Amino acid sequence: MLDTRHSANDQWSPSIRHSWSIRLLLAALLGFASEVLLWTSPTTRPIFDWGLLALGYLALSSLLLELAARFRLRDVFGLLALAGIYGMLNGLILNPDSALIDVPRTLITRAMGAHAATGLIALALFLLLTRGGLRSRMTAIAALGLTLIVGVGWGAWARWSPVEFAGLDASTPESLALVACISMALIALTLAAARRVSAPVDLRLDARGWAFTLIVLIGLLVIHLAQGAIDPLSLAIIVTLTIFSIMICWFQQRKKGMTLLDPVGSEPPSWAPVLLLIIVFAAAGVVGFSLPRGELSRDPLALIGALFTAYGLIWLPAVSIVLGARAFSRQARAMRL
Repeated sequence: MLDTRHSANDQWSPSIRHSWSIRLLLAALLGFASEVLLWTSPTTRPIFDWGLLALGYLALSSLLLELAARFRLRDVFGLLALAGIYGMLNGLILNPDSALIDVPRTLITRAMGAHAATGLIALALFLLLTRGGLRSRMTAIAALGLTLIVGVGWGAWARWSPVEFAGLDASTPESLALVACISMALIALTLAAARRVSAPVDLRLDARGWAFTLIVLIGLLVIHLAQGAIDPLSLAIIVTLTIFSIMICWFQQRKKGMTLLDPVGSEPPSWAPVLLLIIVFAAAGVVGFSLPRGELSRDPLALIGALFTAYGLIWLPAVSIVLGARAFSRQARAMRL
């Protein structure tokens, strides 16, 4: 049922503004992950398309945080399921022209692979920023290492993937720098708004939030269907797998215990580690951009593509087995089998 806890009188109450600032931060991170890290030809998109994408990423962000809060996701496997749901819906609703161009191959490599993998990176960074995770030295070091790897991969992928997969000219350093700077500026603005949140916020959607989310997602789906970008097979497969993933999250929920979102908004992040991550990412991107393509075993594009494919094939079975086993074990204990 829709959450109707907020009345018309508190439409702009601080708690609602705070919750939407958190959703905007995740939307900015997801947009950066799927549009910049995966380099889905961002410099060739019309302005109108960017407006629709902005609404789409905010709607997806709202849906993901609703699922995380409603089903009390609490560990890495819950995060994997959430990222998988994001990847499939992104491929269906936001980027079907590239993610569904050759089903089932690109459904696995791009929607369930590339978009889900970068979505996982965005969700992990979101939790680090909103839970004060970068204040821990060990966590900060791990984040720097991951940023270094992602930056190198981004530089190589953004340079060579347009040539290999889209038949376009290789990206230029100027285009990469411009888009990355704009994206990071948007993330910084949303992060500044999220820093004003000094207490945990409720990220469950109320009636108005649900209305916005569903209208945007269904509206974008209808637009792409009308344009012929989505075929019936892709629609059936993604809807089925998404429902299956949501059911997995539902079966693993518990009424008690800590969740991933419990401390969100309680510890505003410091700017220093964020700036360090940006510097490391930019430097690593320069290194990745300079990597040449060689034989298959030394081709950075082939390596990244293989990793995306492997991720797309593995995450759903792994999550199903682990969370399914946990749910069965819990039910067995309750029934004393």
